[in-house]
Amino acid sequence: MFKKLIAMGLLALSMNVFALTQKVGVNGMVCAFCAQGIEKSIKLLPETNDVYVNLEEHFVVVDTKTTEGIADTKLKTIIVESGYDVTGIEVIRESIADLRVKYEKK
Repeated sequence: MFKKLIAMGLLALSMNVFALTQKVGVNGMVCAFCAQGIEKSIKLLPETNDVYVNLEEHFVVVDTKTTEGIADTKLKTIIVESGYDVTGIEVIRESIADLRVKYEKK
């Protein structure tokens, strides 16, 4: 039983070790069409696992498949070329699943 608990704990930790979550502040997103365009563009990147766009709070969150994440310059280029301004990019600890729960409750 104890070995099973340790194995489950290590598995849970290893899931976070191999992924990175990046939050990008975006100015200019005002409609679902805007959000959909950004989401589609970022999902095309091979290192992307999932994308969450929040129009009300003006941010995009990207879960990546690696610990390196996606280069800030690459994310910024995609968003700027889509017609929006990037206000900041940061690595966060929350997962997309956590953020969906947090912001969709409102």
